[in-house]
Amino acid sequence: MVRATCLLLLTMITLNISAKSLFPSLFKSKEVDTAYIVSFNDKLIAGIYIPHKFVSFSALDVSSGKLIEYEPNSKLAIGLEASYKWFGLGLAYSIPSSRKSSRQLGDTKSIDFQYNFILRHWAIDGYFQLYKGFYFSNMSDYFDLWNYDSDYPKADLKIGNYGIVANYIVNNDKFSYQAVFNFNEKQKKSVGSLILGTFVFYNTLNADTTFIPHFAMKYFQDISQLSNMGAISFGATVGYAYTFVIKKYFCVNISLIPGYGVFNNSARYDNGAPIEKGLKSAFFFQSRVSLLYQKNDFYVCFSGVTGTQTSISKSPYSFSFGHGQTELSVGYRFNAHKLSNSKLFH
Repeated sequence: MVRATCLLLLTMITLNISAKSLFPSLFKSKEVDTAYIVSFNDKLIAGIYIPHKFVSFSALDVSSGKLIEYEPNSKLAIGLEASYKWFGLGLAYSIPSSRKSSRQLGDTKSIDFQYNFILRHWAIDGYFQLYKGFYFSNMSDYFDLWNYDSDYPKADLKIGNYGIVANYIVNNDKFSYQAVFNFNEKQKKSVGSLILGTFVFYNTLNADTTFIPHFAMKYFQDISQLSNMGAISFGATVGYAYTFVIKKYFCVNISLIPGYGVFNNSARYDNGAPIEKGLKSAFFFQSRVSLLYQKNDFYVCFSGVTGTQTSISKSPYSFSFGHGQTELSVGYRFNAHKLSNSKLFH
């Protein structure tokens, strides 16, 4: 009972703590070009945010081109967030799924901690995600739209995603991720930056029965009874990020960061033989997007960070694990000195 209660609380509450609160002196700030970046270090940033987090899994039969895709019936949440200088905090409450959604897609339980540390030189993303309960998200590839009334919920399927992505911002004196994701700076001019980094992930998939649906088994015969697997992937990334400043009040950031490395999984065929021996190539891809409107100290922002790790080899099958988060934020930058001198604090 205690364990179930703890899991429920972890599922319903998301805690985000800025990296600077944990490592305030690990990275020294570099002098910025004030023609490109304005700092709001004297501001208390507070607002409402609506996060949506997820993990996903897919398997591709190379010869037939058939794909199996599983996604969670992940819940929206609503919460409050605030940050000042090096410290940030957010609390969110998950909104229960509707009965119709639960009937068609099933129920998902999750523990999901995603930490996005946006610093001057670095953008570091950490993941600790464990989901149980998924649905088959590409039913239309196998059936006509009118021939099914649910998306093959699979309540026993559990997927774990644990990893870290560390990206170095080369043009960090002019380009600011903090301006479009943390809102404690402002990007004055359009500018881009080369992004260099690394990634490492450990993924798990477990189910009581095979994750291959009965209607797809003819396309995935060799792994028709596969129900458990684990995968490790790691490598390097080279990408590019650009922020467009449009008519002073609008900012659009697009970051495309591909990576290449190695992938090794422990899945086996029905006869016990490993699906693939030795290390395989891994393709990694991360994208960051931010659509920001700000006027004076008010801001509205839609942002997202997503990623995938995919195995590449001569095997008849390719596996891919995905992860990410999208978020809608509405907030205001308050003058901290005025607040501290107001009657509310005396």
